[in-house]
Amino acid sequence: MPNDATSILLCAPSGFGKTTTSLTLARGGFNFMADDASVVYKDDDHWMVWGLPNQIKIHHRTAELLPWIGPLPGDWNAEGEQGVHVDTLRDAFQVRKHPARPLRALVMLGRRTDGPHQISALSRAEALVQIAQDNVSNSPTGVKPWSQSQFSLYADLVRRNPVLQLRVGADLETLAPVLEQALSQLDGTDR
Repeated sequence: MPNDATSILLCAPSGFGKTTTSLTLARGGFNFMADDASVVYKDDDHWMVWGLPNQIKIHHRTAELLPWIGPLPGDWNAEGEQGVHVDTLRDAFQVRKHPARPLRALVMLGRRTDGPHQISALSRAEALVQIAQDNVSNSPTGVKPWSQSQFSLYADLVRRNPVLQLRVGADLETLAPVLEQALSQLDGTDR
């Protein structure tokens, strides 16, 4: 985030635009921490995020939407993606490794919109359902103990942090300042 030692988690199922959104925010001044993998843990009473920013999976549609990332060095796989090392994008935005940072907010990505960006509060219950659907496995015999433990951690994560829903609009250039404004409104409030 611009001049901020905190982090946000972008959460959504595959195909919702996490990579496109992350790269757009990095270009707009947010610090890029990771693409698909982050370590999230509790330190005392605060949730911390540590990103693993080495490899980025870029879809050909992301490359079309963000021409500033430049030509990519590899070939597209059957899913229309290619893995790109984050260092390849150093000309597009500032790339550096970051230590773990306190979590400022969970940002749940909704479906894109053709109009302006839409940011709103999201109920904690809805956020927990979305995270669980994407991250907690279930079997025909029920939820296994390991998955129950994961679910409990996600429940605490959602309970202790602000939750926003973001529907990214057509003008990607304005995304970073719009999200930063919404996040600044969270400071000092309990959602």
